[in-house]
Amino acid sequence: MMASPKTTKILIVDDDPGHLVSVKTIIRSWGYHVDTADDGDVAVEMVKTSPMDLILMDVRMTNLSGIEALKQIKVYNPTIPVIIMTAFSSVGSAVEALKSGAYDYLIKPLDFDVLKLTIERACEHAGLKEENRVLKEHLRTDYDIANIIGRSQPMKKLLDMVSTVAPSEATVLITGESGTGKEL
Repeated sequence: MMASPKTTKILIVDDDPGHLVSVKTIIRSWGYHVDTADDGDVAVEMVKTSPMDLILMDVRMTNLSGIEALKQIKVYNPTIPVIIMTAFSSVGSAVEALKSGAYDYLIKPLDFDVLKLTIERACEHAGLKEENRVLKEHLRTDYDIANIIGRSQPMKKLLDMVSTVAPSEATVLITGESGTGKEL
């Protein structure tokens, strides 16, 4: 699972200094570690140099828009949840943000109860995705043919057959004496 609020690092990106400070203050009061950036370019560089657990980003900014920054961040780190916020909402920009990989799309002025719930859900979702990735990796390595010990000619024939059949949808019946490792 993802880290607790005390260790979760959130990057807030907004070119409105007043809004940036107020959102930063609220999110810090919930126990999260917060970094800030005032433009999309700065946010992209920060993500490249410092790991972030979540990004809360405005759409309209001076140099690089939130949508363009989102696209660049997702190329660099496709798993990081990005919550887009804007005061100038439209169905088109919401669709573009979500198609570009945004976790959610919030309208300013932010409802801080909704924001808190969205951050918690995004962190939980990211944690579950990471846990799923780790479990799949364990399955891949735990049940890899390379982990089967056996040098005899019949075992080599069996492993060759397994390598041939494994990628197919064929049903295979394995028979043999009890305790001979059929479950491998």
